[in-house]
Amino acid sequence: MKILSVPVRLLLLSYAITLSTAAGRSFDDRPWIVGYDAADGRQHVTEYVLRNETVEHYTELVTHQVILDVHHEISMADLLGAIRKGFGPDCRNFAWTILSQDAAHATYRWSHSGCDGYSSQAEIARLSLTKEGISRWAYTSMVLPLNEEKRALWKDVLETLPGVVPDHAVLRRLSISGGRFAIRAFVEDVPIPAEGELATVLDAGPAFIRDGDHVRLKWIAHLAPNSPAAFSNVKRVKLEDVSGKEAVVLAESEFRRPTTEATIEGTAHAVTPQNYPWLYSSEATILVLRITLYQSTGSPEVLIQPVLIGAVVKRKLRSAGYLQ
Repeated sequence: MKILSVPVRLLLLSYAITLSTAAGRSFDDRPWIVGYDAADGRQHVTEYVLRNETVEHYTELVTHQVILDVHHEISMADLLGAIRKGFGPDCRNFAWTILSQDAAHATYRWSHSGCDGYSSQAEIARLSLTKEGISRWAYTSMVLPLNEEKRALWKDVLETLPGVVPDHAVLRRLSISGGRFAIRAFVEDVPIPAEGELATVLDAGPAFIRDGDHVRLKWIAHLAPNSPAAFSNVKRVKLEDVSGKEAVVLAESEFRRPTTEATIEGTAHAVTPQNYPWLYSSEATILVLRITLYQSTGSPEVLIQPVLIGAVVKRKLRSAGYLQ
C-alpha cells in the first residue's frame, strides 16, 4: 500500500505589524489604495481609500489600527466602552450595536446623522486580540443609509481578516453550501490558513492511497492549538466539503485530545470521475472545507478553509497513474 499526500497549498505567514505604504489591497472587486500610514510607540494606523479618493475626501474608508499592548492591559470590554464614550450627546440619531463579543474578539457598528464637526456616517468594526495588542479593522461609509446587504458583506470581510494581513492579499467571496458564502484571503492564488480562537489549520487536503490496482482518496486536515489548553474542552470534530449546494461529511468522530497538533482523517473512497470529477479537469480547482470543533460548553468553533488543487498537481497525479 502506497500513500501519496497532496496537502492543500496554504501560505503560512509570520504576521508583522509593518504595512507597506506603496501597496494597495483588495477588499472587494474594487481597487483600494493606501491613503494614510503612520506609526508611533503606541499604535500603527493605515487607511485605505478607493482609487481617485483621498482620506480628506472619501465616500468609503477602510482602517486598520494596531494598538500596541503586548501585556494586554486593555480588556475588550474597556476598549468597547471607551469607543462608545467617544460619541457625545451632540451626535444626532446616534445608534450603537455590539454584534458579537467575547474575551478575544468583538464586532460592533454605529451610525449617526452628524456630530459637531463631523458629517453623517456609519461604521462597522472588528476588534481582535493579537500578540502585539489589539487589532481594529473598520469600514466607514459616508453614504447613508447603509443597507442590510452591505452591512452583512462588510461584517464578513472584517471578521475574515486576521490581526494583520499582507498588503498583497486578495479577498475572495466563495460560495458554500446552503446558499451562503465565505470571504477568505489569498496571496498569489494560495489560500491563507484559517485561524480561529482555538486552532489554526496547518494543512489540509487529499491523500491518495494506492492499494494494488486500486487508488482511493481520503481527506486529511491538521490543526495546531492556539494555546496549550485550546483543545481541553473540545469533544467532537467534523470535517465537511461545503463546495457544493449540499455539505458532504468527510469525517466525524469523537475528538482525541492531542499533545501537539490534531489530525482529522476521512474515509477513503475510490478515485473515479464519478466520485471526484474536479480531479479530471485540466484547470485548477478550489474546494472549500469546513472544520467544526464541538465543545462540551459554549458554541462550536467553525473554520472555513479553501483548498487549491493546482493544474500542475493534477498533471503529476495523472502521470503517476493515480487518476484511473
